[in-house]
Amino acid sequence: MVLTVVVAFVGYLATYLNGLRLAQRQARLTRVNVQLSDFYGPLFALMETNSRTYDIFSERYARPDGRDPSTTTFPLPPRNSPSGASGPPPCSSPTFRRCATWW
Repeated sequence: MVLTVVVAFVGYLATYLNGLRLAQRQARLTRVNVQLSDFYGPLFALMETNSRTYDIFSERYARPDGRDPSTTTFPLPPRNSPSGASGPPPCSSPTFRRCATWW
């Protein structure tokens, strides 16, 4: 009889401790989910807004050949030497004395 009561009490204690552990884990998961939604929620809204704005920009300012308006191709500078290196551009403006150092 005493053994039955002890086994029942140990079983109840194990169930209680397991339930307590699960409740604590659930509380931690809820806290982490709230923190993630507080951080990534506004970030997602910002990304979505930027994406929609860019789509409208792309539609409104589309190039005649269909290329993306944000991509630009610049012509390469002329090659002056056989090694492929090119020198600085000529300094045509008298106000910019150091323009050759930009290159």
